[in-house]
Amino acid sequence: MVTITEDAADLLARIQTARENASTLRVIVEQGDFVIGSTDPAQDDEVCFREGEPVLRLTAEAAKALTGFTVATEETPEGPTLAIVPPAEADPSTP
Repeated sequence: MVTITEDAADLLARIQTARENASTLRVIVEQGDFVIGSTDPAQDDEVCFREGEPVLRLTAEAAKALTGFTVATEETPEGPTLAIVPPAEADPSTP
């Protein structure tokens, strides 16, 4: 399972609201890389929610590869951006 921080969920909700096409963003695997885009959902997608509303979908392949990871935000000079954080970095109590 992939977890999502509150800040990341809020950012994704803002992005979704600002887009003309209000479909939920979806993480897919394309040529070995993770890509976030707007593609049709599938029944086996893993879905991350904010206040009961979907804010991010992951294909089954992406969700399996990212099990234990956290979708978080990272501050940049241009503002917050999404980051995929490995389990050891997401939980400082993990050895």
